[in-house]
Amino acid sequence: MQTQINSDNAFQRPFPALTPAQRYHLDVYGYVVIEKTLTESQVGELLEALQKLKRDFLATPEPTQTVVRGCRVSALRPQHIHFAHVLETDPAVLGYLAHPRLVGMAEELVGGPVRLEESEAIINARDPQLDPKPPARYGFHTGTRPHYGTYTQNGLYHCNFVKTLTNLTELGPD
Repeated sequence: MQTQINSDNAFQRPFPALTPAQRYHLDVYGYVVIEKTLTESQVGELLEALQKLKRDFLATPEPTQTVVRGCRVSALRPQHIHFAHVLETDPAVLGYLAHPRLVGMAEELVGGPVRLEESEAIINARDPQLDPKPPARYGFHTGTRPHYGTYTQNGLYHCNFVKTLTNLTELGPD
């Protein structure tokens, strides 16, 4: 893996950002799981920043009607809080969103420069009242169809829509 040299040295990211095995998995299945991309320290800082954001929202009279550090809550349930526009909430969050390896992976998948379209975070816990094995539901975030939002160039599959999802805590076997 080489580091892409930027003429002003302002923002360097690796290219290719994916190993051949990771790229193959992405090409075959449409996704790839990459463990330990962030350090334990980065994970801890990010987790604490999001927990602080949650506390700050829950301390307000109307969390879904409040803006905290440029962020708003778009869904609030006992086991679920969804934050929209987390970019400005904490330096750890900004560091994650601008992480050179994550940006490099997005650029590799898109096939060129990328821009941040949205920044969201979810703090979620399993609702003990819900069926742990519900029937599968498929919606917008299951991907796009071939030739719609995707293309192949120089033998590589590219996507116009890329999401970086990071689990900050263990998910468990299910």
